Amino acid sequence: MPVLHRSRPAMASTFELILSGDDPEHLDAVASEALEEVGRVERLLSRHDPAAEVARLNRDAAVGPVLVDVELFDVLRDCLDWSRRTGGAFDPCAPTGRILEDLRIEAGRRAVRFGAPGARIDLGAYGKGYAVDRAADRVASYGVAAMLQVGTSSARGLGSNAGGRPWVVALRDPFAEPPAMATVDRFVLTDRALSCSAVFGPGSGRSDLLDPVTGSPLERPAACAVIADTATEAEVLSTALLVMGRERAREFVSGTAAGRPAPRVAWIEQVDGTTVVEWWAPTLERIR
Repeated sequence: MPVLHRSRPAMASTFELILSGDDPEHLDAVASEALEEVGRVERLLSRHDPAAEVARLNRDAAVGPVLVDVELFDVLRDCLDWSRRTGGAFDPCAPTGRILEDLRIEAGRRAVRFGAPGARIDLGAYGKGYAVDRAADRVASYGVAAMLQVGTSSARGLGSNAGGRPWVVALRDPFAEPPAMATVDRFVLTDRALSCSAVFGPGSGRSDLLDPVTGSPLERPAACAVIADTATEAEVLSTALLVMGRERAREFVSGTAAGRPAPRVAWIEQVDGTTVVEWWAPTLERIR
């Protein structure tokens, strides 16, 4: 069965698409449409492109209410919901403000304004997950099996690989120094998404993850991998759980099981120089 690989740069990352099917021309058309969807989402959510909706919001919403696109309005309401659910650990306004305090929305006319002059929205990781999900929706609408990846940190599997085999992903050791690409686990990713975040990037001595309460970078070395139904949820939680810290994160994950499907979470730390992975989901289908 033919397998097609396509990629495009977006959101300071590389989005990769692996498609499996019987018709190479059809796969190519589906890949082009899916990757164009990634570009469309980038043009909507970018804070760097002056023409993007988010950039316009950041420029004008401190002055007065800004009427926004229907899709962006829904994204912002989703961000507010995630911030509430995580107790503020997820906050795309940090460090310029707090989303629960500084983002004011008027549902009746889809207007948004900031309550603080310096507040800004940065949808970084959320935006990457959202782009993966929108691209996956495009692929799924054609009934094509696919794996979508963003760099080495995120993935979403749809259907099965060539020959009906499940998609298998490897979890990179976040403590391995570059250019090493050591892995700490391998598992099946069927119709679910994965995101892995680390307090410190490879070779970095300062974290780009901030505590929304203090505005300071996280300091304790750790990483968190999340498997969830959507890439957006996995991206949100892989960073929010790190902000919470190990104990509060575990309490949060155990508390989600009653109301909705609990994500599968791996907490990754180094103990005496050895990388230790603790999955909070014993039913994960691992590949050895």
